[in-house]
Amino acid sequence: MDLVHLTKLLGLPEFVVTAYTFQEDSSILLDVKHRHKVAVCPECERVSSEVFEYEERIVRDCSVFDRHCYLRFQGRRFSCGCCGKPFTERLQSIGFNSGYTKRYEERVFQLCRENTVAHVSQTEALGYEAVEGIYTRQAGEAAAARRALFPRVISID
Repeated sequence: MDLVHLTKLLGLPEFVVTAYTFQEDSSILLDVKHRHKVAVCPECERVSSEVFEYEERIVRDCSVFDRHCYLRFQGRRFSCGCCGKPFTERLQSIGFNSGYTKRYEERVFQLCRENTVAHVSQTEALGYEAVEGIYTRQAGEAAAARRALFPRVISID
């Protein structure tokens, strides 16, 4: 398969697919690289290109071709040239320190709303605690988003 088309199919704005491997467990492993060589410092919000550490990360994504899908990439730590503080890159499609893409967590949440946690755990080949944790996090975020729509104080003159 053409990697350009696979990158479009993946649909994650910060990554480009560089290779893929079909694993023995019938999953697919996509090797991806960062589209950009810079990151924004969360402290001073300046752009930094000073990478000082790489760490291989593998995160779960939504299934591709009816196979469990994992993304393998180099997580990066930067040193900010402006404020001097080190920081771990924040990614748009993967939560900080998460082992799953945001869209995969949303999918697991939707599956849990229609099925039991045990069923989702079995069909997604995830531990019960992992599914329960994803559900709890996503439910909390959904509740916070709904609360933000309503006024916090109502007063009468």
